[in-house]
Amino acid sequence: MLRNVLRFFLFLACAVALVACGSPVGGRTSSASGSGGDESPNNTGGFNPDDGADDNVAGTDQVGETDADPTAVDTDKDSTTDEPAPSEPVFDGIVGFPSEELFLQIVGPDAKQHVSSGGGITYLAGILFGTADKIVWQSSTGESGEAEGGRFWKTGPIPLTPGDNSLTIKAISDKGESQDTVTITYNPGFHFADRPITRPSGFFTGQAVDVVVSIGIRTKNILPSSVALWEVDEVGNTVGKIGTMVDNGDTTNPNCDEIQDDQVYSQCAKLQSDLPTTKYLRVSLQVQVEGALYTVFSPIVPIEIVQPLSAGACQELHQVQKDAMALYQAEVSAGKGDPGAAVIAMLGNHPSVVAAGGDPTGAGIWAEFSGGVLGALSVSSPGTRGGGDADGGYGTQTGALVGNVVPIESKRVLAFAPANSELGPLDEVPQIAAQLSAQECPDFEVDGPHQNGAATLSRLRKAYEYGILLFSGHADAYFRTMDKTRKMEHGWEHDGSQEILWTGDVVDCSKLQSDMVKCSGPTDCSGYAECVITQASGASTSGLCIDKTQIDLRRGRLVMGASTWGVHPEFFTKHADRKWPSSLVYLGACRTLFNGTLAGAIFGAGAKSIAGFTDYVRSAFASEQAKEWFTGMLVEQDPSGVATLFPVVDPENQNGHFALFGGTNTLITESDILNSGFEKGDTTGWGIEGDGRVVSQLGISIPVGGKFMGILSTGLGYTQQTGELKQSFCIPEGVEEVSFYWKFFSEEFNEWCGSIYQDTFQATLESSLGKISMVDVTVDDLCESGTSDCFSCGSQYVGLIPSDVSFDQGGVYNTQWQSVTADVGALAGKGPVTLRLFTTDAGDSIYDTVILVDSIQFD
Repeated sequence: MLRNVLRFFLFLACAVALVACGSPVGGRTSSASGSGGDESPNNTGGFNPDDGADDNVAGTDQVGETDADPTAVDTDKDSTTDEPAPSEPVFDGIVGFPSEELFLQIVGPDAKQHVSSGGGITYLAGILFGTADKIVWQSSTGESGEAEGGRFWKTGPIPLTPGDNSLTIKAISDKGESQDTVTITYNPGFHFADRPITRPSGFFTGQAVDVVVSIGIRTKNILPSSVALWEVDEVGNTVGKIGTMVDNGDTTNPNCDEIQDDQVYSQCAKLQSDLPTTKYLRVSLQVQVEGALYTVFSPIVPIEIVQPLSAGACQELHQVQKDAMALYQAEVSAGKGDPGAAVIAMLGNHPSVVAAGGDPTGAGIWAEFSGGVLGALSVSSPGTRGGGDADGGYGTQTGALVGNVVPIESKRVLAFAPANSELGPLDEVPQIAAQLSAQECPDFEVDGPHQNGAATLSRLRKAYEYGILLFSGHADAYFRTMDKTRKMEHGWEHDGSQEILWTGDVVDCSKLQSDMVKCSGPTDCSGYAECVITQASGASTSGLCIDKTQIDLRRGRLVMGASTWGVHPEFFTKHADRKWPSSLVYLGACRTLFNGTLAGAIFGAGAKSIAGFTDYVRSAFASEQAKEWFTGMLVEQDPSGVATLFPVVDPENQNGHFALFGGTNTLITESDILNSGFEKGDTTGWGIEGDGRVVSQLGISIPVGGKFMGILSTGLGYTQQTGELKQSFCIPEGVEEVSFYWKFFSEEFNEWCGSIYQDTFQATLESSLGKISMVDVTVDDLCESGTSDCFSCGSQYVGLIPSDVSFDQGGVYNTQWQSVTADVGALAGKGPVTLRLFTTDAGDSIYDTVILVDSIQFD
């Protein structure tokens, strides 16, 4: 009862204060005026605030389509108030989120280092931890100014010139400064909705590798023959042209394109280096605007080439870590007053260590080894989730909820419990995971809980696919005293402390792979390596075994512990193939909100709400607070900032707050179907088996509504598996029917009508009450009766036409768009259902079938 009264007064206070709940990411305006340019990517430019998928995000998707009003308040987004809570001391200057360290990060228009824009004006927006005297920005054009706000800050309009614009923003205080930089590629009147995608995005020295580069280009007014791939340097200067990109469905080198006429252009780039380095690629093309041709340029994407670490060298470094931990434990057992000092001294005197240090406010002991490999020790005090005691004050993190709630965009849950054997009954993640699994509406798909050694790096690299991430275990802040130049060389956002999460993945040097052997599937790779497919021919595929753990280790995203691997915030920035689906993240470990490095990385990648702890906290306190928070969100159906009245102080450590960063209005109890028209531009919200994806076009076939449609195949391009898209959700009471559109393409028409080769498309709604079959059709059903003497064919014949696209065998026919409607009244309001869209081979896997689906609606 008291909790509900407090919640009421929180809403009342927010209403009286009239605090806007707009997105911290600013809008932009766009100019359609253009100027000429040659094909060289030296004519480079701008910032892309739009992720290219969500039409509700300001940006330009087509020539002449302008951005949203930058002054408008977006009530569908999240924010927290920039004013300090009444209980906080008042500081002179700009007050950010509580932190004794100053940390600033750009999150809008995008958190990426390189973005593009079709408009001549941009706005920077971002986050601030600590207190600054001022926040100033400087452009390579000579323009400069100051930002407004605090925890979430925003600049005024920043003019761009055609080409690459470097923008630097700094938070300045009398104790120092923190800065972030972004390069914005301004293409007048043209917006790259997608970024180039590379596969693989990193590899080893000494071997030439075919890197598949693809980019979606969703506009008609381009010259298809002008799409070119370039190697450039970090700032966009030309190194050389690699080749012309194509959209012809030829998967073989050098074309490496998966699907013909899907508006995704591809090219294989053969890259190599004998020394560790980063190579940079970008795409150029010519676009026609008002009768004139202009050359435009995509954002720059990096390819990391690293020297692999041998198993023997890894074991030597790991032994140093184990010896350091043994010394620490011995010092503690002997009652020594400063066990960390003895460990740091031992590390500093070791021949393989080039630098070592600790955290003046905590127990974050770290080491940098020769060759750049990083190590750290997880030295937890009994009953806590980090290490040691701390001093220093933390302010109160408060937020206001005003405006619309923002639902998470995926019901998938990743539950990570790497310290379960230690935490035992105080481990909240298995309990919260069980609570989520027990829900019927929404019907969460819980992956895990992955406990102890099952909480692996490979699973954590896929965190961006989940609407909820649960983590319980250990974390700490490290590397505060490390040389700032080394931090810059690692590409870290912050030059102060780095928040490190400890996984359950045991350091096993024998799993590190130093060679990139050829593979055709996941079973061909061993240890930490994964098979990355780069070529396909018919039913066969080929690629290389790539050890991402090696690359992460060499690039400073991975830290070697005495027992397990730790991950740096840049781990989450790097391993996000798409935006996080407005995710809610719980980081149940010490110091996960110490200075914003973890929260900033995850928020910048697309998550909306991140809950964690500002300092060292007891396991009992963390467990209790997290379970109460999720009960409020699930049972009371409260938004993220109301389910608990943040911050909550650990009574035994007044500096240890359970706090919330980001959106206070994130909702996890929406149970309707998600991304039903595929207008996110990807498969967000959907489960995929085999070949399921989203396209904007297939030849002349375009979506029935919006800009995107789903596509399934029996193994198209590099995927040699049948395709499925599925999603579980609840149909609201009062809904009577479901409808959608489908279109069937196949190489089995008309030659194989009446044969054993019967590719199939099925669409079903399944629940505990039964199954509704909406579509169940085979090749023979769609063949004309009498074709190839198939007199039993044609039960669902709707006409077939020669297709304008071909697959690997050619001779494709297709239907027109077909609509289907089914009565779902019996399932409405009766618990979860699963919509399953499925296509499969029958008889062979040589001749491909493709199904388009779009515009799924419940009425």
